[in-house]
Amino acid sequence: MASKSRQEDSNSLKRFAECAVTMRNILQLDRELGDAEFAFMDNHFHVLEMAYFRWKQKQSPHLSPPIGSDNLRHKTS
Repeated sequence: MASKSRQEDSNSLKRFAECAVTMRNILQLDRELGDAEFAFMDNHFHVLEMAYFRWKQKQSPHLSPPIGSDNLRHKTS
């Protein structure tokens, strides 16, 4: 059962990497974003950043999280 979970994690990380490349390509187009699109994207990046730094800190306790990682930058209603 553990190997199935590990395979699912591996597949999820591969899909994430593909999405990251797609997002990079979109951002390189310098397309203007609406307020809702910007807040949506910015919040997701911030949530991902917080989760990553929490995980990284567990892996390497001597590292500190980025400044301002306690609050979301934009809140959507």
